[in-house]
Amino acid sequence: MKKVQNPFLYLALSVPTSIPLLLYGYLGSFTRYIADDYCSATYAQKLGRVQSILYWYRTWSGRYSAFGMDWLVLTGLSGRYGISMIPPAVLMMWLVFASATIYLYLKTIAPESKNFFPAIVLAASSIYLILLLSPNVPQSFYWWNGMRSYTLPIVVFTAYAFFFQLISKQGSTVYNRKMPEIWGVGARTRAHTPNFGPPSRRRQEDQKHLPSIRQSIVFGIVAFFLLFASGGLSETFAVLQFVLLVFLLFLKFVSLPRKGIGSPDFDAKETGLGSRASKSGNLAQKFLKSQIMDPQFILLLGGLLGSVFSLLVIIAAPGNAIRQGRLNSTAGLADLVSISLSGYAKFIIDLFNQGNKWTGILGAIFILVWVGTQYKHAKLQPRTIFACFVAGLIISFACIPPGVYGYSQMPPARTMILPVFGLVVFTLVASFFLGNWLSEKGYAPAWTRNGLFILACAFIIFSGLTTSLSLYGNRNVYINYAKKWDAVDAQILQAKAAGKESVEVPDMSNWSGLDRPNQDPGFWLNECYTDLYGIEVIGPIFLWQ
Repeated sequence: MKKVQNPFLYLALSVPTSIPLLLYGYLGSFTRYIADDYCSATYAQKLGRVQSILYWYRTWSGRYSAFGMDWLVLTGLSGRYGISMIPPAVLMMWLVFASATIYLYLKTIAPESKNFFPAIVLAASSIYLILLLSPNVPQSFYWWNGMRSYTLPIVVFTAYAFFFQLISKQGSTVYNRKMPEIWGVGARTRAHTPNFGPPSRRRQEDQKHLPSIRQSIVFGIVAFFLLFASGGLSETFAVLQFVLLVFLLFLKFVSLPRKGIGSPDFDAKETGLGSRASKSGNLAQKFLKSQIMDPQFILLLGGLLGSVFSLLVIIAAPGNAIRQGRLNSTAGLADLVSISLSGYAKFIIDLFNQGNKWTGILGAIFILVWVGTQYKHAKLQPRTIFACFVAGLIISFACIPPGVYGYSQMPPARTMILPVFGLVVFTLVASFFLGNWLSEKGYAPAWTRNGLFILACAFIIFSGLTTSLSLYGNRNVYINYAKKWDAVDAQILQAKAAGKESVEVPDMSNWSGLDRPNQDPGFWLNECYTDLYGIEVIGPIFLWQ
């Protein structure tokens, strides 16, 4: 294991991505209610937690967790005047969970190294790239209704990944020797595994590291509810996490050691499972029996079941048919495939249509490869790297058809943060593994690592600088809307206090490009304004709405 590089090198890589992240949070602090937020707040206040969830479930869509979050945030945690703190808080939670997850992973492959600085750099680079490549950050991150459906599920899933890494360390001593690995947990070589002496003593020590049946059930239940909750935030993300977990379980299944389950060399007693696992004739049954006490398997299975149940609840929602009827007719199978493929191709091309984007992609990849060369992964195969790239494409594409089915066309740009998430995560994981492989094979001498570092700095500094200048240059758009919103909010409340029956507000055009009140009292947004404030609200006349 190489010694982790000077912390100042990691500082040099973290600054170009940290500044844009600070600016994303800063602009998010000027968030105010826009469009659907008024309706969500109205029904959450009027109907309460359960009834508001049921109302939207029956009349609009199956996003049960999203409607529950409306009640929790819009009527409890923040309300009308605290919503501005939600985007910065969510971004901070995302960064903390991502850093902790990566830190725990690095500890499994390099327990003697100082992994804090690499974890921060990798987490900041990943989140920066996801936001950079997302085509409509104002609607997917700043706007509450978009953020809780498209960014928040990513954060919840990151919390699940943290829980996965944290719990997987229990029992890792046993599974380091006999079981396949997932994402590096259990990837330590025998040299890193404590030698407990004779087999009988080693079995006794192994039993101390294995979770009890009760603990395993609790772990599975927590994983179930985490992904049941994240799936209920977004139909698209429910599909994404389902495909992702199926892939991980499949990877765990096919990566069984050749001299593993059912072979004479497999010591079933050593895992505490008895001799039946080694005598079973069915491979799947052997796999289940061998993994039943493995924390990784329990967490993956619990998460998969949570994803399946979330999909079932979403599909069963009566509001789906009503919503589709209000939007467009459902696309046929041929049209769905055609629209999805052409839309996905355009999505991939658009990732490289701006200088700060393609330099950000290259910068993040070089960062991950460079950090990867600081670690060795003895069991890594080149096909694993290729499989990660392919998995990223497949999992990100899986996000497209559900949206096309609902809209009969490519879904709004705000939804594309989800395929960006899938593509970025697997591309960067593959890049890190590539660095591991280069290090393990001796292909990463000092001059190679120095070259990777210089390229990473050059690309990420250019991308981070240009992105930061763009974000800072747009700050007045967000600041001015926040000031206008505050003034209009005070205007409406004053009119209501004065006993007026109605109030006309100015043009509430906003940075999201979403609807604003007009002269029609029956317009849906006017009605939501009116219901929320308790006074009829009308806007100016527009040539088009």
